[in-house]
Amino acid sequence: MPNEHESQVFSENFNLLKCLVNKMFSWHNDKDNLIGVGSESLLKAIRKFDPDRGVPFWGFAKLVVLRDIRRFINNEEKMEHYIDDNILASRNAGL
Repeated sequence: MPNEHESQVFSENFNLLKCLVNKMFSWHNDKDNLIGVGSESLLKAIRKFDPDRGVPFWGFAKLVVLRDIRRFINNEEKMEHYIDDNILASRNAGL
C-alpha cells in the first residue's frame, strides 16, 4: 500500500504515464491493460528512485515503465503463440 508521499508522486506522474502508453503503444488494442502494468511499474520506480544520482524522476520512471510494458507485451505474444501452436497440434492430431 502506497504511503502519502508515494501517492502524491504517483498522482503527479500518472498523466505522463497515460501519454507515454498512448504515444509508444498506440498500435496495442488493450491500452487499459498496459496502463495497469505501467501503474505498477510507476509505483516500483517511485520506491526505487534515488534523487542523489542526479537523474530526473520521470527520466528514471520512464525507463522502468517502458521496460516492464515491453516485457509484458513480449510475454503476452509468447502466450498467444503457445496457445496457437497447441490448437494447431490438437487439430493435426485429430483431437
